[in-house]
Amino acid sequence: MVFMDAHIVAVVVTFYPDEAAVTELVRYFSSAVTRVVVVDNTPLQANVDVAALFKDFSSVEVHALHDNKGIATALNVGINIARAQGADYVLLSDQDSCPAEDMVPQLFAALKQLRLCAENKVAAVGPVYVDGRDGSVSPFARVGGFRYRFAAPSSAEPIIKVSALISSGSLIPLSVLDAVGDMREELFIDLVDTEWCLRAGVAGYGCYGAYHARMVHPVGDELMRIGFFKKIDVPMHSPLRLYYQFRNAFYLYKDLSIPLAWKINDLVYRFGLFRAYLFFAPHKAKYLWSFASGFCNGLIGKMGRKGQ
Repeated sequence: MVFMDAHIVAVVVTFYPDEAAVTELVRYFSSAVTRVVVVDNTPLQANVDVAALFKDFSSVEVHALHDNKGIATALNVGINIARAQGADYVLLSDQDSCPAEDMVPQLFAALKQLRLCAENKVAAVGPVYVDGRDGSVSPFARVGGFRYRFAAPSSAEPIIKVSALISSGSLIPLSVLDAVGDMREELFIDLVDTEWCLRAGVAGYGCYGAYHARMVHPVGDELMRIGFFKKIDVPMHSPLRLYYQFRNAFYLYKDLSIPLAWKINDLVYRFGLFRAYLFFAPHKAKYLWSFASGFCNGLIGKMGRKGQ
């Protein structure tokens, strides 16, 4: 394998996991990387024994947080374990992602290729994300003039520079995490990966999408049909997830270290998202409350887990 000499630790975050799916995911990583660290966010009172699922996996260790501490805290716990073990790289993953068999070697090959050019300071390399519902490919976002420009790598351009990556599937050198810093835990869940990628960009590093690396990754809970004339299906999130997305976005807009261009692009995107849910989502009152409370709490800096 192209990464036989690299110490890669996969960090898998779980929360009320589907036992069969997460076992298959960890089995894949245990054969593809050096070690696997499972960080479980499931509350103690749920009586979910994630450690029991992997007692026969010699390269897997489970760290239970006994409460939902959020994706950022869980990732930081896993990253720090990998750091203590002397890892060269971490590969982050959600519990519901499904990597292609060759995803890890393809990511590592892309990283090595990028490093052949001395000008490339690589923060992270991520796979192409495929929606398991319809097989569609989610394009990567690039900051444009006033709105995001979306692009996907291709056989003609197999590695492209992007503004941000989804955390799941991202291969990150530990040296970059040491330089840029870990995840911001006050964000709790949404935009954790985006903020880190933006911070890495400010520090002079780039994030890249790799055409030959593939991962099936669900986006949203279900599909919502929008449009008055030309109808299209877009992923729809729960009111709670929309709360976190809007709260964290408006919280980050106040951060002077984050590029203004991203703030403008993201604000335009959020406004479009607001209109789509206002016109086409069911239970509009719940979504309006999520938008309003997220907006207010983001501006006043009421962060962390909702309700705490």
